[in-house]
Amino acid sequence: MARVTKAGLGLKIDGPAINPVPSRNITEMVEEELVGSPYAGAIVTITVPDGEEMAKKTTNARLGLLGGISILGTTGIVRPYSTAAFKASVMQEIDVAAVGGLCELVLTTGGKSEQYAMALYPQLPEQAFIQVGDSIGVGVKQCAKRGVTRAIIVGMMGKLSKMANGKMQTHAAGSEVDMEFLGACPTLRSTTACTVPSDSL
Repeated sequence: MARVTKAGLGLKIDGPAINPVPSRNITEMVEEELVGSPYAGAIVTITVPDGEEMAKKTTNARLGLLGGISILGTTGIVRPYSTAAFKASVMQEIDVAAVGGLCELVLTTGGKSEQYAMALYPQLPEQAFIQVGDSIGVGVKQCAKRGVTRAIIVGMMGKLSKMANGKMQTHAAGSEVDMEFLGACPTLRSTTACTVPSDSL
């Protein structure tokens, strides 16, 4: 299991990467088993086979969770991967980056845009790059909440055009590219700055 090496997660530095709710659940279950037994306590060891290899497919390292995977559960109930869970992970990554002193973050819409962004801003550390997917509004709001002074957005043209049109959730199921809006835009250049209406956030 991973150990915590960075602040911002609400977990003890150098402690196990296990969130409060699952930790409490485990403690309660062990205490139940101890009732009526001759033992005054127990030593609990939690291991995850191949956890270190699994962690390579996650953003754990960027969050400072090293040596394995983390035990996340926030409710104690297992649910399929959801939009809410993804948004929570985006917010958590921004929190850790901000607590770590980063004031300039790059929000990307996916893996390819992140690779491009990393080449575009090689001076920034890996932790400054955060994949927000379709939840650009969540990312921008959290950056503002945590005092990030500059949030750079890098993405594909379709999603960027939706953002420029004030749509802060860019999933195809919830918004479409407005061709009339695009047609009314001035000639697009490789770098375009736009102001997003505050009421769309």
